[in-house]
Amino acid sequence: MKKLLLIALLALTFSAGAQVTYIGEVEGVLEYNLYSTRPADRYLVYSEDGWDIYNPDLTLYKSFHGLPYYSSDDSDVECYVRGFLGKHAVNNDDKYEFLVLKEERTRSGTYIDGSNFSITTTLTRHIYIYNEDGDVLYTFPDVFVYQYHEERVDDIIVDIYTIGQDLWSVVVHLLNGELRVAITYEDFDLDRTKYTRFYKFNGRPDMEDIVEVPEAGVRSMPAFPNPTRGEVTLPYTLPQGERATMQIFDMSGRLIEQRPISGEGRMVKVDVSAYEPGVYLYEYKGQTNRFVVR
Repeated sequence: MKKLLLIALLALTFSAGAQVTYIGEVEGVLEYNLYSTRPADRYLVYSEDGWDIYNPDLTLYKSFHGLPYYSSDDSDVECYVRGFLGKHAVNNDDKYEFLVLKEERTRSGTYIDGSNFSITTTLTRHIYIYNEDGDVLYTFPDVFVYQYHEERVDDIIVDIYTIGQDLWSVVVHLLNGELRVAITYEDFDLDRTKYTRFYKFNGRPDMEDIVEVPEAGVRSMPAFPNPTRGEVTLPYTLPQGERATMQIFDMSGRLIEQRPISGEGRMVKVDVSAYEPGVYLYEYKGQTNRFVVR
């Protein structure tokens, strides 16, 4: 199964020893659709066997196995590739370099059943530059810690709050020939104000090889733990003040259950201990994701 993940690659060449430079921060969200160039010249494909880079005619260009992606050994730690940096972005060797987001989840509190619980979930996100061997070449100074607390008694919300900074997107883009990284986050300690921080690489890419960089948002986070046997957390994103209904279906399309959601919350916890093993879909406002019950 070689097409589980397909990312358009940037074939970029940097001057030796280029380093990451912090540019600054502005209030607001990056409109990354403005940063489009030419079609990709190679593809990065992920499967359980590792990573492969394919040429446009789908002949194999290179394979490697060190780059992390979704840590299946620990459901509370996941890694996502958020951008391709080419070669020589931070060092001088001939290995490809990638922007990687690492997310760690911790939960604390009391859980009785799906209608009675008091749970605090903490998400801590770090951003790194890895090479194809899995070596960390650079660690961004930004650490985003987001905490969501919900307490229910007989399925009635008696306490709910969110604090910290929730990472929205990590976007690699090109601006006037410079490779840059834009990191957008939402600050729940400042009335949910959104900010974008910008970094650049001091090396300049070969303009003949500039290609389109795909969106690399993190607004729709996956269910966790996944697979699960007892409880699953279903993240969602709604504007503040908006309400909707989240529906859970089995693969036959049968509605299993539904939950009201609102922009004041960020996730729904569901007791699936009585579910039959299999794949389930959850949907809201046209957004669809899935989880697996073992």
